[in-house]
Amino acid sequence: MRNVTNNENVNTNAFDSRSGIKTLPDKYYYLDVQLDFGENLGKKQPVFTKELVKLSVTNAVKKLFGELGSATIIDVIFLDQSTKKIILRCPSVFHVKLHSSLTLATHYEGHECYFRVHKTSNTLISLNCNSRLYNFAQKE
Repeated sequence: MRNVTNNENVNTNAFDSRSGIKTLPDKYYYLDVQLDFGENLGKKQPVFTKELVKLSVTNAVKKLFGELGSATIIDVIFLDQSTKKIILRCPSVFHVKLHSSLTLATHYEGHECYFRVHKTSNTLISLNCNSRLYNFAQKE
């Protein structure tokens, strides 16, 4: 958040000058993440539950940003155990810190791994869409 002097007015609503529509700032940000163990995964498979994933993500944030950084609420929205895909939700002002913490994280439940962040978005439905695969062919 930027510093504000006494003579500046802070407007919490964003204004789009092109359309003339006021929009509210985004409250949450969503991250599409996948755990990648590479070939280091031994015989013992790690357990994937929402609680353990949240604990591992919180520890990664705590390791990089300390106790105050880990005080932010991070939610696990979706967890697929077969593909190890996770969708996380955090406050929008915190998503850059979360992204950097996941990039530098190297362990999950004692196993060496890394968190691969595929997409980030301020809306959940945008994580499902891929504009690169959209066919723009015109209908006749």
